[in-house]
Amino acid sequence: MTNADTQQIVMIGLDSADVDYVQAHLHALPRLRQLADQGSFCRLSSPGSAMSAAVWPTFYTGRDPGEHGFYFPMQFHAESMRLRRVTDDWLPCKTFWNRLSAQGIPVTTFDVQTHFPSGGSNSVEISNWGAQSYSKPLTNRPDLLEAIHQRFGKHPMRHDVPQTKTDSQRMAIKDATSAGVGVKKDIALWLMQETDWRLFITVFTECHRAGHYLWPTNSDASTTNEDLLDIYRTLDSAIGDIVDRIDLQKTTVIIFSLHGMGPNSTQMHFMPQIMDRINVAFDKPSGDRVTFEQKPSRRHLMRFLRESLPPSLQNKIAEYAPESVRDWVVSRQFGGGLNWSQTPGFALPTGGEGFIRLNVKGRERNGILEVGSERYLRYKDWVTRSFLSLRDRRTGEPVVEDIYDVPVCYPGERVDRLPDLIVTWRDIPPATTLVSDVLGTMNAEFQAGRTGLHRPDGFAVICGNVPESATNCPLSDIKDFSTFIESALTGARERVLV
Repeated sequence: MTNADTQQIVMIGLDSADVDYVQAHLHALPRLRQLADQGSFCRLSSPGSAMSAAVWPTFYTGRDPGEHGFYFPMQFHAESMRLRRVTDDWLPCKTFWNRLSAQGIPVTTFDVQTHFPSGGSNSVEISNWGAQSYSKPLTNRPDLLEAIHQRFGKHPMRHDVPQTKTDSQRMAIKDATSAGVGVKKDIALWLMQETDWRLFITVFTECHRAGHYLWPTNSDASTTNEDLLDIYRTLDSAIGDIVDRIDLQKTTVIIFSLHGMGPNSTQMHFMPQIMDRINVAFDKPSGDRVTFEQKPSRRHLMRFLRESLPPSLQNKIAEYAPESVRDWVVSRQFGGGLNWSQTPGFALPTGGEGFIRLNVKGRERNGILEVGSERYLRYKDWVTRSFLSLRDRRTGEPVVEDIYDVPVCYPGERVDRLPDLIVTWRDIPPATTLVSDVLGTMNAEFQAGRTGLHRPDGFAVICGNVPESATNCPLSDIKDFSTFIESALTGARERVLV
């Protein structure tokens, strides 16, 4: 029997834990500091600068977004011309532990984000017990999920409602995430005892939610906010409790985050309005005066309600509405009433970036832009020029950092599932008024209540018994985990993509 036949790996994910924040506060995180001192600490790149929600599928497939096609919980379905929630039958993504399980290596995963469990006989997969974006638990072992509900109950962190929060609501988020860490640690330890595994993955999603709502306003990672730091301290203690139950002589331990968090700099609250104006002005003869509509039209009723109803009422409605109703509201907000014959491009829902989908002939059911045509190229150029013209009226600063041409930046067999253009924002606070020499003046209030926004860099702390086969597969990008893990458990040293 070789070392690869007995090697074990425990991966502890800290969803959206920020690498700079962790490094600046290691003095307050003794267990993480100890593990980093005993092993290695590396910074990881990710596609998070353009698509923050794509990091988990990128991690577990070992592929770029253009290859796996999964970038957000709700994506545009070209055949029906509407948004729909991503499901495994629509966008199946094979994980690296599916391949390991098929080779007879037992695997247990718990709460890996945006992951749909397989039916593998050598795997135990439970997701969405305490998730950031999905509300319905999924598993290939219903008996174990039922046992978790009976023994530990439901996660105290309810589904996220991105609306302005009161101080008491933020403190409720802190209490729920802190309690969730403790329960999730207990479940992880129970699963380690109850299941057969050589690869065990558990993910703490609590710092994701806490980072969005507890990040100190307009502050960098070196700023100490006791409420947020308390969550990191609780996670640090949970890490220690788990590691204390592991035999480090035969186990590799990996503490990891796929992307981070920082002060919120989004201008996404302007996106539908910007795209409305871009479309109104497109195809107008040069020199014609364009009058932009200042009041919401009837076709934007759902968007108008989302922008106008008090946050307290929206929070209460969303708290009790089933997932299907919430999805319907989002779909109507972004696409309801659009006249597709006059809509060459439109905004998509996002966690902070600016996602733009083009209405392409032969891809969208009601497509009007022919790829490569003069009108297609002219529209893309018009969108780019329009966004680059945007400035914050208060400071006069440009608000756009970059515009990604997605098929060029992320080619692959599923690039047609992604946005066509992605706008990223400069590191300035959300504006209330934007001015443009081509689009005029636009007003919008950022009402998502989030003081924190994702940052692209992740990290990994690796310690314990690391086999030589894995040390020859260095980690520098989150895609590298698949090769690293497979090499450690099988002795193989080449990346396999199937």
